[in-house]
Amino acid sequence: MMNDMHMFTTLRKWDGETKFVTLADGKAYAHIEGMGDINIKIDGHKPITLKNVLYVPTLSDPLFSLQQHVSTQGNYVHIEKKMR
Repeated sequence: MMNDMHMFTTLRKWDGETKFVTLADGKAYAHIEGMGDINIKIDGHKPITLKNVLYVPTLSDPLFSLQQHVSTQGNYVHIEKKMR
């Protein structure tokens, strides 16, 4: 979920049945205003495109769901522990 509309490369008005997302405390809700794609670059790696990202402008920070990411066919997560 992204709170900054300028991060979207595509953005369309939300027309889904669900109009709100439930936040971490299970009690608060935030209004979904749109959905689209964003490009992000992490730690100097090449940019990746995240598709079907919800636009929720009232969030204080963007949120990334690992569960949602890996539930999409072809997506995976690779975690590496760096030794110092």
